[in-house]
Amino acid sequence: MSHEPVSHLPDPISWRAPFSVEPPENPPDPATFEIIRHRIWYAGMTIGETLKKVSGTIVVSEAQDMSTYITLPDSAPVFIGPYVLLHAGIASLVVEAASRANGGSKGIRSGDMYFLNDPWMGLAHQPDCAIVAPLFVDRELFAWTGVTLHQLDMGGINPGGVCPHARDAYGEPHVFPAIKIVERGRLRTDIDRLLRRNSRLPDILALDVRSMIAANTACQRDLREIVARYGAQTVQSVMRKMVADSHRAFGERLAELPHGRFRARDFFEIGGYAPELSEQVYETDLTMTNDGERLVFDFSGTSPQADGFVNCGFGGQLGGVLGSLLQQLAFDIPWNGGVIARLELRSQPQTVNNPTWPAAVSGGVTEAAISTGTVAAGALGHMVVGAPELRRRMTLGAGSIFLGSTLGGMNPDGSLWGTLLMDPIGMGGSATSVGDGIDLCGSGAIPYTQFANVESAERNYPILYLFRRVARDAFSFGRWRGGQALEFAFTLHGTPAAALLLWCHGAEIPNVVGICGAGPSAGARFLVARGTELEQAWNERRLPTATEEFSFEALPAKVETFVGPGDVVMFGVPGGAGYGDPIERDPTLVAEDVLAGRLSREAARTFFGVELSADSTVDLPATERLRETIRAERRVGSEAPPDGADEPRALGPEVVDCGDGLCVRAAGEHLVWACTKCGHPYCDATDNPRLAAAVRTSTVNAAGHPMGQLVRTDKPRFFLREFFCPDCMIRFAVEVARPSADPPLFAIEYDQSWLEEKRRACS
Repeated sequence: MSHEPVSHLPDPISWRAPFSVEPPENPPDPATFEIIRHRIWYAGMTIGETLKKVSGTIVVSEAQDMSTYITLPDSAPVFIGPYVLLHAGIASLVVEAASRANGGSKGIRSGDMYFLNDPWMGLAHQPDCAIVAPLFVDRELFAWTGVTLHQLDMGGINPGGVCPHARDAYGEPHVFPAIKIVERGRLRTDIDRLLRRNSRLPDILALDVRSMIAANTACQRDLREIVARYGAQTVQSVMRKMVADSHRAFGERLAELPHGRFRARDFFEIGGYAPELSEQVYETDLTMTNDGERLVFDFSGTSPQADGFVNCGFGGQLGGVLGSLLQQLAFDIPWNGGVIARLELRSQPQTVNNPTWPAAVSGGVTEAAISTGTVAAGALGHMVVGAPELRRRMTLGAGSIFLGSTLGGMNPDGSLWGTLLMDPIGMGGSATSVGDGIDLCGSGAIPYTQFANVESAERNYPILYLFRRVARDAFSFGRWRGGQALEFAFTLHGTPAAALLLWCHGAEIPNVVGICGAGPSAGARFLVARGTELEQAWNERRLPTATEEFSFEALPAKVETFVGPGDVVMFGVPGGAGYGDPIERDPTLVAEDVLAGRLSREAARTFFGVELSADSTVDLPATERLRETIRAERRVGSEAPPDGADEPRALGPEVVDCGDGLCVRAAGEHLVWACTKCGHPYCDATDNPRLAAAVRTSTVNAAGHPMGQLVRTDKPRFFLREFFCPDCMIRFAVEVARPSADPPLFAIEYDQSWLEEKRRACS
C-alpha cells in the first residue's frame, strides 16, 4: 500500500544531488585534517556572527532567521550552519542556479556576488533572499560562500511580502533571478536602488543586504588565510574528505536502521483570502523508503498546487526534509553534501510543495514547506522506533508550526513601521522514548535557536506585552510528554491602530501529533479581545495577565484584521510531541507537572488518568481505578477489529521492538504484529496493524486535547482516530484524519528480506 500519484497531474519526477562525492586522491594526515576542518567550520560560523553584528533587524539579531553555507565549486555543501536548516538545505540549489544563470565557469568572476530570491532557483518563497559569492584561488574557482536571510519587506501587495491576497507570483514580491549585486568587489548602486524602491522598509532592507555582503566577505577572508597557510590543494582535499566522511557515516547509519517504507500525512487549511480558498484543505503525503543505502522521500499524492499563496518552491521541499532529518538522523555526523547525496526526492510537478510558475508561493515557508518537514519528521520517527538504541537518542515527534504574522502601521511622522513577531520560535521539544521533551527549546529545525526579547520589541515598536510565559496544557500528552511552548499577549501603545496579518495553519487541525500512542498538542491559538478595560486596570496599577479577564474570540489561521486601542492579541504556540500512551505515565511525574503549573488538575485526570489529593499528591488506589475506567471507556467507545483479525497464534520471540504498544514477533513460519504489553497478535507483519486494532473516532478536543482545535468546532472537518490493543486497550497510535477521505495510515511497512534477516538473528 502506498500513496498514489494524483491522476490528473504530471508523473512524479526525481531530484538527486547535482554533485558527486569524490574522496581526495591524496588525503591529508589526520592531524592536518582536524585542524583545517575546524578552521573551515569557524570560517562558516563567521558568516552568521557577521550578520548578527551588522544587521539591525529583529529577524537576524534576535531570532537568527537565516542560514549560512560553504560549498565546493560543484555546489556540494562543505559546511551548513546551525541556523534555519530549512534555508540551509538549499545551498546546492542556489549555488548551481546562480552559476548556471551567469554563464557557468566562464561567466563567474572573482569579486562578484549574486542576489536571488527566486523560488524556482531554490528559495522557498520570495522574502527569503540569498547572496552567494564565488571564491577564486590562483584564478581557479575554489569554493562558494552564501547566506540566506528573511527580509522584513520585499514588496508585494501585502506588507511584509507574505501575501494572502495573491493569486499568483505577479501579486507577490518581485523575483530577482540571480542578479549581480557586487561586481569585482563593489556594490552595484543600480541594483541597490532597485531593491530599496520595491520595499516598504527600504533602509532596513539596505542594511540587511550590506550585512549579507559583509558576511560573505568575512568568510572569504578567513578561507583565504587558511589557504595561504596550508595550500589550496591541501585545503581542497580536506573539504572533499569532509564530504566523503559524512557520506560514509550516513550510509552506515541507514544500513543499521530498519529497511522498508514509512509513511506520514499532514494537512494545512485555507489557501488564501479569496472566498473560494477559505474552505480549502491541502494534504501532504509522504512514503519514505530506506533500502540501507539511500533514503527516498516520495511525496506522490500530495495536493495539487493551490490558487493561493500557500505553495512553496522546491527549495521548501528539500529544506523541509533536511530541517527534520539533519538533527534527528545525523546529529553526530557533520552536516554537508555527503548526507544530501544519499537522498532522493520524488514529487509531482504542480503540487503544493513542487509548484510550477507562476504559482503564488509567498506563504510557502510556513505552509507547504513546514508541512513537508512535519511529514518528514513523522516518517523518520516511524522508522527510528524500530531501532531501540537510536530511538533513545532521538526526539520522535512530527514537527511543529510557526505562528506567522505581520504587524505594522504608521508612525506619527508618517513613516511606516512593521515587524515579524518572532516570539513563536519559543517552541517545545518532542519527547524521546526515555524522557520528556525539553521546555522552550525552540524550533527543532533551528539548532542555534533563540527568540526575540520582549524589551527589544517594546523598544522598537509601539506594543506592550501583558505577558509572555510557558503555556499550561499545550503540549502533547503521552507516557513521556512534549515540551512546553510559549504563549504571549500584547496591546498597542502610542499608536492609534495597526494592521495584523496572520499567515499560518493549524488552528483547525493539530499538526503536532505524538508517536506510539501519544496524542496531539494544542492547536495554533490566535485570539483577540476587543475594547478591553486595560486603561482602567493600569490606572489601578494592575497588569491583567489571566486569560479569564478577557473575552477572547478565536481567529482563523489566515486573517487580516486591525488592532485598535484597548484590544488585546494573544498567541499560543503548540507544545512538543509526546511518546507513548498517556495513561502509562508514572503518576508521580503527572503530579510534579501539576505542582509546577505545567498541567491542570483537570487534564491530569481526564487524559493521564491520575487522581490527586487536596495537597496534589497522587491517590494511587483512586488512580488505578480511574485508569481502569478509562480502559473500559475505550473498549465501549471503540469499533472492534474485523472478525479473524485476532485469531489465536503461538507466538515466538520478538523480532523487532517498535516502541510502546507494537512489536513484530515470530509465529511459527510467519511474522506477525503483536502488542508489546499483553502479546495480543494483530495480523501478519506484511499488513497494517491499525486495520486489526480497536478504533475510536471522535472530535479532537473530546479525545485528544482540550485546545486541539479553536475554530470550526461546531462543524469539524477533522477527527482523531485512536488505535488500541483489543485485549489490554493500550493506545499504540493516534492520527488526525478526515474519516470519509483518509484510510488508516500504513505507517510502518518493513522490507520482508530485512525482517527475515532479523528473524534469523533472533533465532
